[in-house]
Amino acid sequence: MIKNYGYIENFVQDDQLEKWKDTYKKVSNGEKYKNTFTWGIFNNCGDNSENNIFGYKWFLHEIIPMIQYLLPKNTIYNFSSFNHMWGPLSIHQDLPPQDNIPGKSICFPYSVNGSRSDFRGASTRIYDNNKKLIETLLWKPNTLIWWDGNLYHDSGDFDNFDYKEFFITQTSLEKSS
Repeated sequence: MIKNYGYIENFVQDDQLEKWKDTYKKVSNGEKYKNTFTWGIFNNCGDNSENNIFGYKWFLHEIIPMIQYLLPKNTIYNFSSFNHMWGPLSIHQDLPPQDNIPGKSICFPYSVNGSRSDFRGASTRIYDNNKKLIETLLWKPNTLIWWDGNLYHDSGDFDNFDYKEFFITQTSLEKSS
């Protein structure tokens, strides 16, 4: 069976993640979204401020070379953000804007309760089309977690911690002409 989600351990280094966090926070004022404070670099979702144009160019130079081999050539990068989440996000899909085809969502866990080594059972949970749990992907330091954007998923529970931080990038696919 081909999985449309998974993870790659030891994909990034601590110093890379620190640099990313600093950059995301410099290029965005941040905003509250449900139980999350998010610092985003936006492209196809709208914000054209000078900082976000700089941030998107930085993203193209620093992050895309690391992940592009995992994605189809017709990938569109919808947005990328650093997030501080203090409560669960319910089951949902990462559907793209307009009429684009869902791509991949890529998550880099950063910390749990401020710890970069003890992730206390933080996870991303994957569900089938009937919203029945398929698998719980436990967070580990320096890991890349990915799933198809049309898969149902949630942020896992918050039973063992107060907050978690992570980077998320959502993509879509350009339609063939």
